[in-house]
Amino acid sequence: EPVDDGRISLFVTVADLAGNETFEERADFVIDTRPPEVEIETPADGSTVFRLESIRALFDERGSGVDPASIVTSFDGGAWPGQCDLGSAEVTCIPSGSIEPGAHTFLISLADAAAQRSVDATTTFTYQPDETEPTVAFVAPAPGALFDPQIAPIVLTWSDSSSGVDSASFSLLANGQLALASCGTNDGGASCTIPQRLA
Repeated sequence: EPVDDGRISLFVTVADLAGNETFEERADFVIDTRPPEVEIETPADGSTVFRLESIRALFDERGSGVDPASIVTSFDGGAWPGQCDLGSAEVTCIPSGSIEPGAHTFLISLADAAAQRSVDATTTFTYQPDETEPTVAFVAPAPGALFDPQIAPIVLTWSDSSSGVDSASFSLLANGQLALASCGTNDGGASCTIPQRLA
């Protein structure tokens, strides 16, 4: 049965006809018949990203290990404007300066200690930087109004012209404490009822 790539330890004992047995002998070696496999995890191919803090590639190398000096990258056909750090199963490439908005293509390959090079992994993505906060406004209650949230819902609207609002990030605080509210959210805002009086 074929042996998979990886580190192998062989142990052997032998005896003579008189029954004298050797101490156990050991030999350690590495089988490496396949190049590493690499794929880009983020940004995903075809995606639009609003922040580009790093590009992350995952690799599978079960033989001699990845040679750190073998990492080759390309960004839009030129050099990657930053550095790449090798981890135990990933390569993280961090830009050292700003990246221009628009469509970009990133390529990476690497080799193992046996000089077997991976197939290139490529991702093409659109970078649309967004550093502007969403706008939010209360519809109800009006500022300074007499209002009972047990009777009428709290209603607010929000908008974001770039990446859009992440409604899952919404939270409602009352006097600095998280309000026990029942809220419905959508792309344009939220409506909340509070089943108990606020302190």
